[in-house]
Amino acid sequence: MTFTQKLGKAQAHLYNLWLELRTDDCLPRKRDIGMRELKYFTPFYSTVHLNADGLPAVLRSGTGLDELWGRNISGKTIADISAGRGREAFAHFMHQMLECPCGGLSADIYTTKSGNVFERDF
Repeated sequence: MTFTQKLGKAQAHLYNLWLELRTDDCLPRKRDIGMRELKYFTPFYSTVHLNADGLPAVLRSGTGLDELWGRNISGKTIADISAGRGREAFAHFMHQMLECPCGGLSADIYTTKSGNVFERDF
């Protein structure tokens, strides 16, 4: 299974879990989502924050993401791990998400240093 397939499967699992847990038009309750429900997704999970310089950076990354990038990406800024023409736009998007956490929609294509390519389309 390729990285794209693994990541896509993890995202599909998370989306299906979200659909299962929501009620009517309401979001799932935080208390309904625990590590047991997220176990398939956690290798592809990262915690992103604004670092001391005010840049969006990966605080912690899952082993699946590290494998995808071919290195540990914890501590790296979004710009450090992004490539190509979408680099600045993605860093800006992440900065906005962290400053005003209200949700977001994006469609992105990522290329890792090792040459793996995967697409995220929400």
